[in-house]
Amino acid sequence: NILVISYIASENLAKDIALLKESLSKRPYDAEMHFKLSNLYNRNDQIDEAVEQLEKGLQLDPNNRSQRSILEYLREKR
Repeated sequence: NILVISYIASENLAKDIALLKESLSKRPYDAEMHFKLSNLYNRNDQIDEAVEQLEKGLQLDPNNRSQRSILEYLREKR
């Protein structure tokens, strides 16, 4: 998905979040997209939203250790 790749380079986080949320609404069981959306929320200082997306992603991919570590870090950051 070009959207997923292009979000990394954009400077408009709000627009990127909206685009990724739209894409995620069509593929809600894609753990990686939840992780990417979490990253955008984190970069936009929306920690609660980032945590929520990580939790959703980890429900779909519970063995993802790197994302679980990020979740623990963000929970401490709140």
